[in-house]
Amino acid sequence: VLIIPSLVNRYHILDISPESSFVRFLAKNGVRPLLVDWDAPGEEEKAFGLQDYLDRLETILGQIPTPCHVIGYCMGGTMALPLVERNPDSFKSLILLAAPWDFDVPAYKNVFHHTYMQTLIRACENTCDEFPSLLLQFLFYGLDPFVAFHKFRKLADKDPESEEFKTFVLAEDWLNNGVPLAPNVAREAFLGWFGANTPFTGKWVIHGQPVQPAHISCPTFLVQPEKDRIVPKEASLVLQQIIPHTHVLTPETGHIGMFTGRLALEGVWHPILQKICG
Repeated sequence: VLIIPSLVNRYHILDISPESSFVRFLAKNGVRPLLVDWDAPGEEEKAFGLQDYLDRLETILGQIPTPCHVIGYCMGGTMALPLVERNPDSFKSLILLAAPWDFDVPAYKNVFHHTYMQTLIRACENTCDEFPSLLLQFLFYGLDPFVAFHKFRKLADKDPESEEFKTFVLAEDWLNNGVPLAPNVAREAFLGWFGANTPFTGKWVIHGQPVQPAHISCPTFLVQPEKDRIVPKEASLVLQQIIPHTHVLTPETGHIGMFTGRLALEGVWHPILQKICG
């Protein structure tokens, strides 16, 4: 199973601790997980656009046993769509975890306004050579400004020695240790995806061809958490009407709770394992 995380956060939310690890769960149940670690952009990657990152994924694809399954998380799921479309014989199934496709939704319009994003990107271009992770985190907090208050209020009632408390701390460390975006990626994602809704409108182009999930023929499993504040349901579930042979799961978790919450194991991990193993 090739697992593609988002470009804006580090990979290890999928392997947050020995006791709470999605990839170790897969490995213990007979699946070989191959997890992409994007890390922060180096000197070469600072000039990358989304197409260049897709080329990296296709390079990886040429070095692993295929056909395989692929799991894409959040932005990594959106990027998995052209990968599968362009390489149909390389995949047994596609599993999308909260992968946005339609960005013309109220929550995104309120925070990622096109003119606002243009101003931020220009400011970053004038002062640094990347789009800072702290600014990214600030923007996504705008989707639910009170989320930090509510989650830390709930934490006050937890036992500091419990696994739940420790996992919460590890997840917060992960959340506050994001990676910057290359300028071209920030421009494509925030002005293209969020600003012009290029994926849904067929204007997101990779190597001269629009990305068209309707061409994907392998079985697809779409997991969209009910309590997701990062990817609204209407942003991802539209893919059910676009991709043939798509099944949907809507667990009672949040965006990060798919990997760290108390319902993750039974509500998300086991159904994914069942899809992989048939």
